[in-house]
Amino acid sequence: MKKYQLGALTVSDKGLQDTKEEIVIELIDRMQKYVAEGKVAYENRDYTEEQKLNAITNLCGRFCGLVEFLQITMGIDVRLADGLLCTQEMFNHFHYWKMNLNIENERKKRAAEN
Repeated sequence: MKKYQLGALTVSDKGLQDTKEEIVIELIDRMQKYVAEGKVAYENRDYTEEQKLNAITNLCGRFCGLVEFLQITMGIDVRLADGLLCTQEMFNHFHYWKMNLNIENERKKRAAEN
């Protein structure tokens, strides 16, 4: 582990990524893991819709933070063969799950009111 000073801050660097390419690969891998964890939460029959929505919202927030870092901070644009942003395809999963869970929650509220 490498340690260095950054102004008043002490930085500890595990040195896992040495190049920009390795960092990008690690970021995309982590994003894919968040999507996979979101799918598991969405399909978990032991969770209520509200618990699923909370888990997916949390994972989506983490995912979006990495996307912002990758695209805005690092200025890296990752696209699929068809030109679609790689991160957009992954985000679409979160959007779909959240939308479906919100619809289901509304349906249950209406049923409880009647």
